[in-house]
Amino acid sequence: MEEQPSTSGGIKRSIPQELQDEIDRIASKVPRNTANPADLDDNQKRWLILGICLHSVITPILRKYVVPILTVLYNELTLKHKIDTQTYPSQLKQYPPTKAYLNYESVNNNKATFGNQKAKYDYTIKSVVDVSKLFLQTHMAHYIYFDDTCDSSAVLGLIINIDKFPPVVKSDAENVRRNIRNPWAHCDFTEWDAVKYSDSFQLMEKLVKNLSLISTEEHQIIGELKKWEINGQHFLSGTTLGLELVNDIRKQTQVLAEYTNQVAGKTDYNSIRIMNVLENFDTLFNTVTQLKKDMEEIGKRLLVKEEKYDSLNDSQKGEIEFWKEQEVTFVDTPVVHRISKIIESEHSVLIIGEPGIGKSMLLHYVALKLQKENDYNIIPCSGMQDILHLYKEDRKQMFVLDDICGRFTVSRSGIEYWMNNEEKMKRILKKGKTKIAATCRLDIFNDEKFKESCTVFKCNICNLSVDYSREDRLTICKQYLSETNIKLLKDTNVYFTPLMCYLYSKSKTFKLTDF
Repeated sequence: MEEQPSTSGGIKRSIPQELQDEIDRIASKVPRNTANPADLDDNQKRWLILGICLHSVITPILRKYVVPILTVLYNELTLKHKIDTQTYPSQLKQYPPTKAYLNYESVNNNKATFGNQKAKYDYTIKSVVDVSKLFLQTHMAHYIYFDDTCDSSAVLGLIINIDKFPPVVKSDAENVRRNIRNPWAHCDFTEWDAVKYSDSFQLMEKLVKNLSLISTEEHQIIGELKKWEINGQHFLSGTTLGLELVNDIRKQTQVLAEYTNQVAGKTDYNSIRIMNVLENFDTLFNTVTQLKKDMEEIGKRLLVKEEKYDSLNDSQKGEIEFWKEQEVTFVDTPVVHRISKIIESEHSVLIIGEPGIGKSMLLHYVALKLQKENDYNIIPCSGMQDILHLYKEDRKQMFVLDDICGRFTVSRSGIEYWMNNEEKMKRILKKGKTKIAATCRLDIFNDEKFKESCTVFKCNICNLSVDYSREDRLTICKQYLSETNIKLLKDTNVYFTPLMCYLYSKSKTFKLTDF
């Protein structure tokens, strides 16, 4: 493996060179004289102190704590499931104790190299670091060692997501993430009052005590927390002792600047400008304001990504992964472009057509496209009731329903549900953040009761049986048939659908025209 760049302290980092240059630039501009911290209000000072504790005290000890437990997990999975030699498609897909889906995108540089072509991924798990990444979302798993490239978001996520950690530690980690780490990253200074400041130190101390560290190490960590809690009060009061803390706080704020750059890289920011960090305390207010703006934007990106996954159950996540695998074989046509434009500008769309025409695959493709380009949270629904159960007013959501109101026959209960909740659905769509996209067979769509109930789709209906030309169908079927068979279809006046061609490609006993 190519040697990673390192800092003056010798710690290897998975940070691109341009970001490393930016961090070095920040460090070079830090002055050596003290300054007055009075430019910051008390809430901003509390935010700064707690950020220092989270990233310089808590996260390092958690990284050290998780390694032996993850090592046991790696050895166990290697022995029982041969994860160090596994290949596609027999790789371990779910973690047996919890049935959680394992994420191989960040392992062996799979996502960057092969995109969504899961069949080409390298599924061999060769280290404890690799096995840990299986339990995290892709954007959280860019570390290469358990060093300061493995940030608080990642290490807390590992403890929360893996069953090997004691329940009390998992609960403490969840509380720290929910009440300290996430609010800190979102930079709402108004919530960092004296009560939250005190509660945050209690949560961090409780977590440390429940780690069952050796007594000397526990006392050292808790002592470090106490030091910052007490010194933070002096910093708030502006006493002489508080002023003497300026240099120490300046150094630790550099750590926060580095962390901001690392998070920026994970959310596709190639250049986050942090201007004149700690140049002096006379301008620190402006510096923290700039940090706030950067972190707010980063926090929004992280929140969108986390909410997309946190709001889905394992079955829904698995469904979306299946759509991504199908995306590799999807064939684009002019109809796809038209439907994509509709779903971008409108709040609902209904794709209808005969069985086998490709309604579901097309819908899944445009849903994934909307997710990538507009940060929508895709929610696969097993029934219409899922919309009301999973709706979140403040989120951009797209509910996806296949075979609405019945697959083979009309579902009278489904139609009744729509009729009873039609006005609620319309109010949800009117707010502008929610989209509903569905497929429906022609015979179901032509039912009079269905047309009476599903009025939310009244203006945005796409009939693939009409919209797909014969040439469109031939283009799609080239994915499954040989050139000879495609020519035969062109020369023969027979009716066909993409599904028929797919099924024929799997059969060896029929002639094309007989099939």
